[in-house]
Amino acid sequence: MKRRDFFKAGAAVGAAGALASASQIAAAATPEEKYRLQVPELFNPVSRPPAYTPAIVIGSGFGGAISSYRLAQAGIQTTVLERGCRWPIDPWRKIHPNDFFPDGRAYWHRTSAKMLTGLTTSFDKFGGLLDVTEYENIDVWRGACVGGGSKVFTGVMIEPERQYFEAIFGNVVNYEEMRNVYYPRVREMLRL
Repeated sequence: MKRRDFFKAGAAVGAAGALASASQIAAAATPEEKYRLQVPELFNPVSRPPAYTPAIVIGSGFGGAISSYRLAQAGIQTTVLERGCRWPIDPWRKIHPNDFFPDGRAYWHRTSAKMLTGLTTSFDKFGGLLDVTEYENIDVWRGACVGGGSKVFTGVMIEPERQYFEAIFGNVVNYEEMRNVYYPRVREMLRL
C-alpha cells in the first residue's frame, strides 16, 4: 500500500468513527446520556474524603488552590471540597461547548442564558462549568468545577500594563515588584 493510500484509508476510518460517535450522541435519550458519551470522565466515581482531616478548604479556585498548596507545603493533611466536576483537558475531543452555542456543559444547572448578543438561548440542564447570578446591572460569574474562578478566566493570565495596574491599585501595590517577582513566579508555577 502506498503511503498516500494509507493516510486516505486512515482518514476515512477516523471520519467514520467521528460520524458514528456524533450520531450516537445525537440519539442519546437524555442530557445525562449525551454528556456521558461526550465526557465519560465526569461520571467516574469520586473518592470519599477521610472521616477526619486537620484542614478543609472549600473551593478549588484561586484562593482554594493557593490555600491548599500552602497547607500541603507545611505538611498539613488537607481536604479540598468542590461542588463541581473535574473536567478533562483533551485536544482531540470537544470537551467544552463554545460561547455562541452553549449546552448543559456550559452552565451549572440552568436551562437558559443571555448570550453576548443579548439574545437568550435555551439548553439542557446539567452540572456545567460556570454558575452565574444575574442582577439588574451586573452578572456575577463563578466557576462550578475543579479550578473554580480560573475557569471563568478560561485559564488565561494576562499581565496588565502599568497604566491600567496603577489606575486600579495606585500606590497601594507596587507594580515593579508584581512585574519582577510575582507574575514570573505565577507563570513558572502554572507552567505558562
